[in-house]
Amino acid sequence: MKKERLESANETGKSIATEDTFEALLPERKRPIGRYGRLHREYLKRNYPTVFEEKIRSNTLWDYLAEINEQAEERMKIVSDDYLSSEVNKKSEENIFTDLICHFDPNR
Repeated sequence: MKKERLESANETGKSIATEDTFEALLPERKRPIGRYGRLHREYLKRNYPTVFEEKIRSNTLWDYLAEINEQAEERMKIVSDDYLSSEVNKKSEENIFTDLICHFDPNR
């Protein structure tokens, strides 16, 4: 029944980006999207709903979010290894949020 609903939504041209359809259209989850991927998913959903829906339809959203998460975690690891100061880590995390999480680059 869910599949029929999705097909009819696609035929009528209506938006299909709901929590139910997001889960239904995801490919096999081999890579975790983690904290940063979830944050970026919410950012895309609110600010770029057409991009969000297109990534769902093309089955690229999960890998895209996993890549964002991996990049953010790697940058956080580098920062935490280099700096012991919590103030520096906090500023670095803010920069990562600005660069990766709350930013959309259509070329990614």
